[in-house]
Amino acid sequence: TINTALLDRVQEIVDWAIKYEMFVIVNDHWDGGWWGMFGSKTDATVQKAWDLYTSMWTQIAERFKDYPELLIFESANEEL
Repeated sequence: TINTALLDRVQEIVDWAIKYEMFVIVNDHWDGGWWGMFGSKTDATVQKAWDLYTSMWTQIAERFKDYPELLIFESANEEL
């Protein structure tokens, strides 16, 4: 679960930018290393990575689902 205070702060900043009709990209640029689990040779580790990825982006999408097209999601800017 993403910390509510963190999501509140992200939303505050997004709101400021949207107010001035700026584009905003929400990006999980630093992931604490779990992104690399997608490259694992074990199915269980890869599945754990998918579970984390799905959970995180579901929470973010739910929080911002009613925002205009000025808000862009970048869910995978790092390639393995």
